[in-house]
Amino acid sequence: MAKENKKPRWLYLLIVPNLILMFVCPILEIVKIKIFDKTNNEFHYNKGAEYAYLIFTLAVLVLNALAFFGCYVFKIQELNFDFRLPVTSCIWVLFPIIYTYFTIKDMGNIPFACPETYHYSSSLIHTACEIRIINFIFMWLYFSSFVLLIVVKWYLRDYERVRNEEAAGSIGREIVEVEKQIEPPKPAVISDIIG
Repeated sequence: MAKENKKPRWLYLLIVPNLILMFVCPILEIVKIKIFDKTNNEFHYNKGAEYAYLIFTLAVLVLNALAFFGCYVFKIQELNFDFRLPVTSCIWVLFPIIYTYFTIKDMGNIPFACPETYHYSSSLIHTACEIRIINFIFMWLYFSSFVLLIVVKWYLRDYERVRNEEAAGSIGREIVEVEKQIEPPKPAVISDIIG
């Protein structure tokens, strides 16, 4: 009984931060794009990577909102769960790697950690640098927490399957025990019938 109560807590401990990041990451990306656009092309960022990330995070947000409000676009049960999890996990790992590859040099010669001691050409450039690193950290947190959520959900699915099989096995054993306790009907003897 205690294990049943712990399972949802573990799931909620992973879902809640993921939901928060699901809202924060697109907002940070929009802020980053707007601030980078205000720098008058001092930063040459990869618009394709930035907008792909923004679209991807907004799509996840919209699909989750639709699922939450019961407007399912497709039936989840029709998808092959065993195939979907590894594929989803790989996509969720590959996307931030690709995004990082295309955006790591956005700031040019400015150090990655945006130190206060660096001589920025303006306060807007320093703000853009800080927004960029915050966005970068949150992006990795978002994808990492989602992959962790997938792995835990996969484990819990297997845990539930094993528990259900054990429960079915114990029910089967109980049925066999009950059948053993019931006396089988005695075969009718001709003398009993003619009687």
